Amino acid sequence: MALTEYVNGSDLLLSIGGKCVGHCTSHTATFSSETKDRAVKPAASAAVSTSLWKSKGVTGLSISISGEGLHYAAEEEGGFAHLLALWKEGKTVTVKCFERENDESPYLEGPFVITQMER
Repeated sequence: MALTEYVNGSDLLLSIGGKCVGHCTSHTATFSSETKDRAVKPAASAAVSTSLWKSKGVTGLSISISGEGLHYAAEEEGGFAHLLALWKEGKTVTVKCFERENDESPYLEGPFVITQMER
């Protein structure tokens, strides 16, 4: 997909535990940085205003993925029952996020923990 084209939310695919999430209407990947303010006291000979500015340093990175979908009783892909079974195991699952036109190479892949489900 060229960078000048818009990406429609329905063109994003989500795979959890080796199965695509069936009837997924959207998913969102949120990339976050944990930061910490840093301030250094100026030398006694420096003006007071030199200590007014703080810098930020990155102390950690995290990714959170959420998705919405329709419940279909005869689901053949990864539906609610599949995700619920993975959640009950309490283990990490492999998650892959794809663009529909580029489904052979995910733009995001890695181990994640299912922390919340709603029905």
